[in-house]
Amino acid sequence: MSIGKFFKSLFCSRKDTSKSHKPAPDNVAQASKDIVNLQQQNAVAFGKFSFELEEKRGESLIAHSGYLLTAFSLYSAALLTLLGSLLSNAIVSRTHLFIASTCIAAPLILSLVFTMLAQWRFRYNTLIDGAAFRKEFEQDPKNYCEQYQFDYQFIIQLHKVQVSKKNINNKRLFCIRVAMICFLLSVVILIAFYIYLSVVYTKGV
Repeated sequence: MSIGKFFKSLFCSRKDTSKSHKPAPDNVAQASKDIVNLQQQNAVAFGKFSFELEEKRGESLIAHSGYLLTAFSLYSAALLTLLGSLLSNAIVSRTHLFIASTCIAAPLILSLVFTMLAQWRFRYNTLIDGAAFRKEFEQDPKNYCEQYQFDYQFIIQLHKVQVSKKNINNKRLFCIRVAMICFLLSVVILIAFYIYLSVVYTKGV
């Protein structure tokens, strides 16, 4: 009988041990909350980092458009100086100068226009203020009892702002690319006319 009781007690202890490994419903709910809370906290951290990168991208695009304006000013000054010297020279035909200056100035003016558009202060969405957040929390208090719920609301608001900023930065990038293409086109036309007029007037035509 002592051996039977021993095995019986051993079986019961193993059974009780297996039951103790099953998590209680409260523990499961708490673990789920912890996981969601961790996910939301990381989403907030990643979202802030991504938004900062988008902000820096916008600042970089504006700075690049400023460099284009500087290059435009220097290039225009050089063109006006060259045009003044050619006008004082009776050898070069006024018709040739008019055609060349028009073809060079047209893409240059387009470059200036798109560069100015790249620096335009476009409207974009902004985060709601603290009073608006508080009003949102007071209107729906049942859904704002845990920290991850507040984090979720912040993620939604930050997403709207970042999407708006990204669209604006894409517009700036498009304007800068067009401005650079027009600027380079003007330089290419200048070189082409310089070669053409050099060949024509060296032959005595």
